[in-house]
Amino acid sequence: MTIAQILKKIAYLEAVNQVLQEEMFQLDVMMRQLGFNDGLQTVKLTARAILDNNKNIKYEDNK
Repeated sequence: MTIAQILKKIAYLEAVNQVLQEEMFQLDVMMRQLGFNDGLQTVKLTARAILDNNKNIKYEDNK
């Protein structure tokens, strides 16, 4: 890979990173507006709690 190719790849990755950071920021703002006090952090904690709770539930086969 040439230096020019590496620089082009870096520029591309920086642009992608900027878009992803903006998306995360917008998602965090929306989650706060929906009542998750700490935004995505609260969403992640809630999702983990739900997943952990579901692991402890034994599903019965109703056949």
